[in-house]
Amino acid sequence: MWPKYQGLASRLSTRDFEEFKSWFEVLDKLSVKNLPKKNTECLILLIYAFFIISNCIQI
Repeated sequence: MWPKYQGLASRLSTRDFEEFKSWFEVLDKLSVKNLPKKNTECLILLIYAFFIISNCIQI
């Protein structure tokens, strides 16, 4: 687990986190380390919200 995302990941269900895990890996590779932690979490939550909405639309 990525320590800097641990608080955020704990808010996601296990199934959602498994599906969403690749986004954490992508963000790590994109070197978002230069962003403040709060901005990074907001970015992840925005992507996660989009992920949920797109899944709802497909149903």
